[in-house]
Amino acid sequence: MALIEESDGRMEFLERFAEATEKTVKIIYDGWKKLMETNTQSDERIGSVETRLSSVEFQLEKIAATIERIESNTIPTKPHGKDIAGTSEPRVRDSVNESEDLSLGYRRNSDMFVSRASLLKKIELPTFDGLLPYRWIRNVE
Repeated sequence: MALIEESDGRMEFLERFAEATEKTVKIIYDGWKKLMETNTQSDERIGSVETRLSSVEFQLEKIAATIERIESNTIPTKPHGKDIAGTSEPRVRDSVNESEDLSLGYRRNSDMFVSRASLLKKIELPTFDGLLPYRWIRNVE
């Protein structure tokens, strides 16, 4: 009888151990299942972000190309105060000396350009400080 009681005690121990092991395996399986779901969701999100990033990169390339095209179409500005014309710049002739040799009609047009150039003068304007714009306009006039 002692042998049967001892084996019954071992059987109960093994059954409790099996139940505890089964619970542990179930917890591990549930955790693994949750990790797989999270991994799938993360893969979808990463794919979405990569798609959006490639779209943004494409848009940036288009913007860069547009800016480059605009910059290539702009006329480069010349520095102020340049006195001597370079070889690529047209030479401005003195119209008073050359106008004596030309016919009257042509000389008249060139005189018009000379007088027009004399009308273009630099005007000093007061500094606008951002306050009272009507007073500033009155001072300019």
